[in-house]
Amino acid sequence: MRVRMKASRHVIFAAASVVSAELNGRQTGTIGDSYDYVIVGGGTAGLTLASRLSSDASNSVFVIEAGLPDNYEAAVMIPRFYPGASGFAPGTRYDWNLTSVAQESLQGQVVNLTQGHAVGGSSTVNAMIFDRGMPSNYDAWAALGNDGWDFGSLLPYFKKV
Repeated sequence: MRVRMKASRHVIFAAASVVSAELNGRQTGTIGDSYDYVIVGGGTAGLTLASRLSSDASNSVFVIEAGLPDNYEAAVMIPRFYPGASGFAPGTRYDWNLTSVAQESLQGQVVNLTQGHAVGGSSTVNAMIFDRGMPSNYDAWAALGNDGWDFGSLLPYFKKV
C-alpha cells in the first residue's frame, strides 16, 4: 500500500485512522523506514515537541495521531462551539466520547469527559483558551523529587505560549 502524507518542515505526520493526512499542506513527504524521534500524540504537547525538535533541520520527526485534522471547520475555529457553551464535542469525531461512571452525587447521572480526538488533541475543543494549573500543583511535583518541575522553573515556558 502506498501512503501519501503531507509534511511540515522536517516533521512527517500520520493520522492512524486514515491513509492520507494533512498538516499545514506545505510539502509532500512519505513515511520512511526510520526517524530520529517518534512522538505518539499530536496534541498540544506532542506538536510543540515536534516543532521544537524539527527546528534542527538534521532531526527527522514522526508524529502519530489517532484523530483527524479539523480542516478549519467552524465548529472548531469559533470559540462559542466549545463543549461548555453548546455541548459541541461530545458525540462528534472530535471527541473520544468517554463518560464517567454514574455519579452518586448527581443522582446517578453520567458526565461527558471531553477529550479531543483530533490533530491538536483537547486544544481542538477548548474554545481557544490557554490554562495552566495553580503554582502549588507544580511545586507538589517538584516536592516528590521531580527537579525542574516547580512552578518557578516552568513559568518561562508558560510565558512562551
